[in-house]
Amino acid sequence: MDTLEYCRAIDCPIVVIHPNHSNSLPLGAEAMKRNSIEALKEIIAKAENLDVKIALENMIEKEERRFGSRSADLIEIIEAVGSLHLGVCLDIGHTNLIPKPAASLEDEILRAGDHLWTLHIHDNDGNMDYHWPPGDGNIDWSQVVRALRKVNYQGAFMMEVREGGDPDGLAKRSLQKAMEILCTH
Repeated sequence: MDTLEYCRAIDCPIVVIHPNHSNSLPLGAEAMKRNSIEALKEIIAKAENLDVKIALENMIEKEERRFGSRSADLIEIIEAVGSLHLGVCLDIGHTNLIPKPAASLEDEILRAGDHLWTLHIHDNDGNMDYHWPPGDGNIDWSQVVRALRKVNYQGAFMMEVREGGDPDGLAKRSLQKAMEILCTH
């Protein structure tokens, strides 16, 4: 609730939250879904009152099917809560970790559709959540850009890369690569 207040105070229109925590995996998918919906029903009234939107971030899929790792899961929560102040933050790196062929980057973006409000952009090798700069892993960025164009995505591209020894250099390199990806695909 405090974070919503902070967002309102600094005119931040969207706060990104996780629909669950990896500690809740033993509860199972149905309990994870129910807990997410109940918690958001308590939070959403405050968000609506403050006119701050909440974007649910897709989580990393663990050993077994994790509720909240796919766009369809997030949309289930959004529809159950029933608020226009609830949308999706698609973490592209997390999406690349979903076992193939269970889901593709394009499928996840298309499923999010109009609910897609913001992105977390980083790369990995499809096995671990490294948070590498775009282009340093195996994400098919042409597929990502193509799908984003299909849903007419107009939101932010939030870089979520790990800092190395030179944060300014990393930021510059990440931005240059992101611009190159957007301009060539």
